[in-house]
Amino acid sequence: MSLDIYHELKEGQTKISDQSDNVRKLEVVLLNNHNKTYHPGQYVQGHVIVDVKQAFTTRGIMIQFCGRAGVYWTEKQRGAQDKCIGILEHEADEEYFNIKNYIFKPGLLPADVHELPFKFQLISSLPENYEDNVCKIEYFVEARLKLDNNFANDIWDRKDFQILDPIDLNQLILPDVTLPMHSQKTLTFCCWCCTSAPLVAFLRLPRSGYSPGETIHIQADIENNTSRSVNNVKFTLYQERGYRTKNKFHKHRDVLCQVEDGPVKAKSTREWPDIPLQVPRIQIFNVTASRIFGIRYMLEMEVIPGGISRSQLAIPLEVTLGSIPLTSVSIATQPHSRMQPNKQEQEKREKAKDIEIRNKNGSWTNSGTHENNSRQRREDRNRKKIYPDDMIDTTDYDETIHSRDH
Repeated sequence: MSLDIYHELKEGQTKISDQSDNVRKLEVVLLNNHNKTYHPGQYVQGHVIVDVKQAFTTRGIMIQFCGRAGVYWTEKQRGAQDKCIGILEHEADEEYFNIKNYIFKPGLLPADVHELPFKFQLISSLPENYEDNVCKIEYFVEARLKLDNNFANDIWDRKDFQILDPIDLNQLILPDVTLPMHSQKTLTFCCWCCTSAPLVAFLRLPRSGYSPGETIHIQADIENNTSRSVNNVKFTLYQERGYRTKNKFHKHRDVLCQVEDGPVKAKSTREWPDIPLQVPRIQIFNVTASRIFGIRYMLEMEVIPGGISRSQLAIPLEVTLGSIPLTSVSIATQPHSRMQPNKQEQEKREKAKDIEIRNKNGSWTNSGTHENNSRQRREDRNRKKIYPDDMIDTTDYDETIHSRDH
């Protein structure tokens, strides 16, 4: 961060008493920008115009460059029987830069139209401007002509400017948004001392990086082994905003888009090979450089069973939304089956070979035994949780890395 401010006074001026009426105009003018927008690391250049009708003595002209953020919210303090006994305030601030310097030192300000230039370099990592009812991130240049020691008597002008640092999905290294992602969860129901068979839900995305206007091709399936039907299945894209103070973290969630489907009958399986969910055309804010405010996006699959039970199953996956979309990725959906196609064919061949061997040895006594063994194999195969080759499975990955290290 650098600061370059300079001004030369004209000679031969006389000193008179200071009067605010002698200043016709004081204005901050920003140059080298488009719609008052700058990028991190760029120089902010401009000048302060001071139109003086009659010379007078001043305590100087101060210029300030400031970038800052603040969060503030209140909560009701609850007491006995959930009664409100007070209001709790939560507040935090952070500064990215705050530099003050004289562009005109205390002394005689001549009668003339002065242009006092300034030049300031932004730091390389800054969050973009943002404002809601809890958080505000702002940047500005402010000039003050000081008449006396009373701050209220200053003649001043302020210009706000914008920081633009768009998220380019092609430049991201961690996370790698071109890789697919998946998650699986299980839900059981309890009745007294009995536990039901599991309800298994599986959610997969072909990649994790998207931009506004693109379509997310969701792939999912539900294996309902319980005696209850599933009334509804929701696929929702959320925006989560997090606000942090020293002693408190506050989170707010907004629904961006949602699709629903269902039902899933008891003792049945249902698959969704491609559920299109279009990302709305919203503004994407890059605020990763802020320590007290953050934004992330979650795609969640919510399974709502029937019956009186309030149990629900939610599978969240964090996606990355960027302003600049991926340029070298195919958006064609891939098979969503949890089984690898090559492994399926291999298992079929092994099964056929096993049947042939057993038939030669007279192992099959009747067709009922054959059906029971086939059913058992299907259950064992499902319990293996084998995923396609292009998926990330952290357990297998850690084991592979560990074996390579040793």
